[in-house]
Amino acid sequence: MFFSNRWPAKYGANPVIVYGFPSTDEKIEERERLIHFVQRSLRLVVAVLLGHIYPQEVTRRWGTLEAMWKSPPLRDVVEFVAEITEKKRSLARTTEPRNWS
Repeated sequence: MFFSNRWPAKYGANPVIVYGFPSTDEKIEERERLIHFVQRSLRLVVAVLLGHIYPQEVTRRWGTLEAMWKSPPLRDVVEFVAEITEKKRSLARTTEPRNWS
């Protein structure tokens, strides 16, 4: 991260301070997974909105909505949705139904 240097007496005359985060390999891999999760989530939201708000543009660009979802930029988004769906199904199989009465 970069910060403006407000303490020239302490850190010298450089106008910018670079702060490094000490990390283990595991923490770096976890950050990478989190970044990938956010990227896939944002692309999923944009793709759903694009298909809902601008269907003519989807048809012009990809031919069909299905072709848009099968395009290379959305392949990992489709895999992401499949992962979530499978986790939800397996969770539903392992939990008992609740009696709300």
